[in-house]
Amino acid sequence: MNPSHEIPIHFNQGSQLGLYITLGFIMFGVALSLRKETFITVFKQPKSLLVGLLSQWLMLPLLTLLLVFILKPSPGIACGMFLMAAVPGGNISNYITKTAGGNTALSVVLTVISTLSAILFTPLNFGFWSSYYEPMQHIKRSFSLNPIEVAESILILTVIPVLGGMLFSKLKPVWSAKIDKPVSITSGLILLFIIVKSIFDNYTTFIEKAHLVLLNVVLLNAGAFLIGWFFSRVMKLSREDSKTISIETGIQNAALALVLIIQFFDKNGEAALTAAVYGIWHIISGLGWAFIIKRKISQPFNR
Repeated sequence: MNPSHEIPIHFNQGSQLGLYITLGFIMFGVALSLRKETFITVFKQPKSLLVGLLSQWLMLPLLTLLLVFILKPSPGIACGMFLMAAVPGGNISNYITKTAGGNTALSVVLTVISTLSAILFTPLNFGFWSSYYEPMQHIKRSFSLNPIEVAESILILTVIPVLGGMLFSKLKPVWSAKIDKPVSITSGLILLFIIVKSIFDNYTTFIEKAHLVLLNVVLLNAGAFLIGWFFSRVMKLSREDSKTISIETGIQNAALALVLIIQFFDKNGEAALTAAVYGIWHIISGLGWAFIIKRKISQPFNR
């Protein structure tokens, strides 16, 4: 599983612009459901919040490093894996957490805090953990990744929309409540359309090359769910909070990873394919995992 050739990816300017706008729209929508009471509820039990952030910002990148040592992927695929481990949680985690019977308030706050802190932790985590995988150094030198530029992009694409959504929610709580669900549904449908269109535009490449990254994606995603779950159990969190942290660790912001690949890695085909496959797969696996932990795991570890 070590393809040496470059995978051609066609992603036109219209699709790029649509992805940027949709990403901002999605993050704006996540913040609409936030209320002061949401933060108060979560911060009353800060241990769960801290464990969730450590699971995402420390345990997941460490798992990724172990996987690339074992699988020895090409630099492009490794780049996609490290980026998926470095970006914040995806907003669909909130829906999947609710489906699994987890702590939805904790899920929303974790998504928002990980997004706001991504301006620091995404470039830091990517740079630190990828530095231990020697084949990656060729890509990093070729594209001269600038952490400050990455932080600026995250600020514009995610942090500002989240802050805007929080401000709108505070100033217009009635309107915020009315548009919360429509914005979430609309942004999700638009993102799905962009992904489907991108797959259609790259149909031959996707069909012929997806198998090159599928094993990496499946193992990384499954490992993320499991490490989030067991880390929470070891830390003796409630079953509901453990479900939430497991899902938050496994559901990552693939759209942001794609944006960063387009902007800073010259649309590297292998990296983009890894992020795109992860973005599709984690929805399927996330819903399956939600079913398992809701139906099959009935006894709490520690209430």
